[in-house]
Amino acid sequence: MVSAVALQQFAPSANIYLTTLIVASIGAGASTMANLHDFHLFTWMLRHHWIGQVRHSRLYRRSSRWFSRRPLLILIVFNIIPIPIDVIRMLAATYRYRLDRFAMANFVGRWLRYAVLAFVTFRLGEGGWVAVVVLLGVAVLLGVGRFAIHLFQRLTANRGCPSQVQSTQEDET
Repeated sequence: MVSAVALQQFAPSANIYLTTLIVASIGAGASTMANLHDFHLFTWMLRHHWIGQVRHSRLYRRSSRWFSRRPLLILIVFNIIPIPIDVIRMLAATYRYRLDRFAMANFVGRWLRYAVLAFVTFRLGEGGWVAVVVLLGVAVLLGVGRFAIHLFQRLTANRGCPSQVQSTQEDET
């Protein structure tokens, strides 16, 4: 939708900066409203015993420790990166993150995402949607790549190198 509205023939303005401002602001506002709805819905669902049990899982405890380090920044980044299932909203709700900060992070992250999409689409004209798809693809690949690197580091750190295990055994003897 953002790209379609930002095409020069449909844009709300002939000026690229005004179009970017309008499209990003309206898109971010609408997206923030939808995310607030999800936040409230998930908060309501947590009142049910079987859903509320998620707070007692090891995965939730690890995730909430990670989230507690920089919740605002994490929410902003997750709203910039296009992820099909936004687990971070659910985590923020279970973590009982402040609603005003949640809304602000959603708006800022989505505004940045939509501003880039609108600007690129307007600048490139009819072929702008191709650039938008490429930008979204790059963002997804960066996110997946970062996660893969982190996962690899965690797995190799837990196993240790064979030489480290051998030197530890030699030290004990």
